Amino acid sequence: MSESSSSTADRNRRIRHVVAEALAMFLRHEVRAHGEAGRKCFYSQHNSPLGRVRHLELARLGILPSEKSGNRVLIRRDVVHFYLTDPSFAGQRPQ
Repeated sequence: MSESSSSTADRNRRIRHVVAEALAMFLRHEVRAHGEAGRKCFYSQHNSPLGRVRHLELARLGILPSEKSGNRVLIRRDVVHFYLTDPSFAGQRPQ
């Protein structure tokens, strides 16, 4: 490996390290600042008013948009409330 490519690789590695540290610091701040509020915006299968089975079924079928976080399936609270109150969903409710 030539001298210039070795120094370029070292410089790139240091730059990546600095960027990674800055990103980690930013993400720690964001999680502290918004973490609890963010969790309050979603229902998981453990606290959903739909019940565990219905919550998971609606997510699996794609009727309600969901995200997976670890072993939890998250659906936005406003979407669940809309599903429960809007009559246009009546034909999409699993029996």
